[in-house]
Amino acid sequence: MNNDGHPDIAVANNLSENVSVFLNSGAGTFPLSSTYSVGYKPYSVFAGDIDGDGDTDLIVTASAASVFTMRTFKNLGNGTFTAGDAFPTVTNPTCVRGADLDGDGDLDLAVSCVTDNRVQVFKNNGSGTFGLDSNYIATAPFSLVLCDLDGDGAIDMAVASVNENPGTVRVWKNKGNGRFTGPVTWLVGGVSVTMRRIACADVDEDGDMDLVTVEHCNPPNVSLLRNNGLGSFGLFDAYSAGSFPADLTTCDMDRDGHVDLVVANTNDNNLSVLRNAGGGTFSPPQNFPTGRSPACVRAADFDLDVKTDIAAALYDADSIAVLTNCGCNCPHQGDMNDDGVPDVFDVIYLIDYVFSGGAAPPKDPLCPHINRSDVNCDGVADVFDVIYLIDFVFSGGKAPCDPCTR
Repeated sequence: MNNDGHPDIAVANNLSENVSVFLNSGAGTFPLSSTYSVGYKPYSVFAGDIDGDGDTDLIVTASAASVFTMRTFKNLGNGTFTAGDAFPTVTNPTCVRGADLDGDGDLDLAVSCVTDNRVQVFKNNGSGTFGLDSNYIATAPFSLVLCDLDGDGAIDMAVASVNENPGTVRVWKNKGNGRFTGPVTWLVGGVSVTMRRIACADVDEDGDMDLVTVEHCNPPNVSLLRNNGLGSFGLFDAYSAGSFPADLTTCDMDRDGHVDLVVANTNDNNLSVLRNAGGGTFSPPQNFPTGRSPACVRAADFDLDVKTDIAAALYDADSIAVLTNCGCNCPHQGDMNDDGVPDVFDVIYLIDYVFSGGAAPPKDPLCPHINRSDVNCDGVADVFDVIYLIDFVFSGGKAPCDPCTR
């Protein structure tokens, strides 16, 4: 957002009625940079260049007792924002996404309004001002995604609904001018769930965009709809994440060229990574603690080490968690001399480092932020790490922690 090449983070704060912007320090850490009042309770935020000046702007949906709106915040070019216009929507706009829907070179917006059973499309006039262009009827549309599903070069729309039995995804196909035909309805998992998120990616590597949803329920709660190449889908494949997931994102977490899934599990206070074995077949979830109630998850290379990291918004903790990707060769905590195993020589090394200011342990180039002297993963190397390592080496105590699964 400040054009320094480092991915930044924007978060919609529902209860405090504002948006927080966290600018990346350059090392994958995020001091709070600024907060912008929305005036109502924001629910969804989308980042994109709406006025064509090359800077990333913000679009926020918000609700009050009788006011439902979409508000823009225009970037001044340095990661600070000025409040733009507010555009009224129908009741309870829960998700906003942007893409060039009419092929005129600027970013248009689609908004799902769950209570009013409508998806609204707003066209951009080229300067970041929007007018309502069309409405599309859908039962309780909670989230949506914009991508080219039928390979014709026009951006289509897929909408995930809630409170239905069985669960559904509705697909509208773009005529090429930002107007849509449909919908065609496809079944997914989950019965009468109150939250469903959707993403699109070519997970089976056949050249077309597939759809993935997470259902806010117990497992199985991940549904994969495979595209036949024409924007049509068959029966969904069911996978399991954690308990009551609230969001998902798609990315290549292990740099094997396959699209993996990352799911935020609200009840379990963790993230599940479902690794793609190729062809859209996913391994059982590997879970990573986040903190209380992760409600939203996004992926980017925050520390610019060529590995995809994860950020999660923690609803009940009023904070964000950033999980650094350690890659496939994570250093062993306690292996101070990097010989492959923690032993008596590492105990001597750690004692000298902690108590006498001896040589710091070597850094792993794949995980430069990991300190292998922090044996208990509490963020600092101290006497407790010495005790921990002595107990492990000489008494068979608990193994050093693994920072790559924390």
